[in-house]
Amino acid sequence: LAIIACAVYAVIAVTVLDAKPMLIDELAQVFQAQTFASGQLWRTAPPHPEFFSILHMVDTGGRWYSQFPPGGPAMMTPGVLLGVPWLVNPVFGAVSVSAWAWYLRIAEPRPGVRLGATLLLAFSPFVAFLAGSHMNHVTALTWVLIATAALAATMASPTARPGLAFVNGFALGACA
Repeated sequence: LAIIACAVYAVIAVTVLDAKPMLIDELAQVFQAQTFASGQLWRTAPPHPEFFSILHMVDTGGRWYSQFPPGGPAMMTPGVLLGVPWLVNPVFGAVSVSAWAWYLRIAEPRPGVRLGATLLLAFSPFVAFLAGSHMNHVTALTWVLIATAALAATMASPTARPGLAFVNGFALGACA
């Protein structure tokens, strides 16, 4: 199901959103991911910022960078380096579907409800179109779902599960 969802998200990214950032948030985050991919934390501000200024960008002290926390752009950086930044969110969206299904296997005893809830997350228009975008909401959702599933698995286990506790903490940190 996650593979099918990834394919749907990728098709939306390419055919509907043209594999390009459309919103100002996306532009700023892709800019920052490109900056990270170049090995820098910021770029040198242009000599005439009035011709280059865009919302959500900070231009101070000769440094030019996105106002957003670095986590989302950092997760997009491998996609930038591979020339497919548009593919990052479809992949993270598919991981979200898998993490949600993992959580539901612990929290919901009825297989039909689990399947329905997984299908609802995977193919709801909001999730599908967001997973086709360049927004960092998708990566944040992925890490929250991984943390939630790991916590549920830890709590449901009759024995100590330090590995799952670590996954929970790592995922919460990655989301933050």
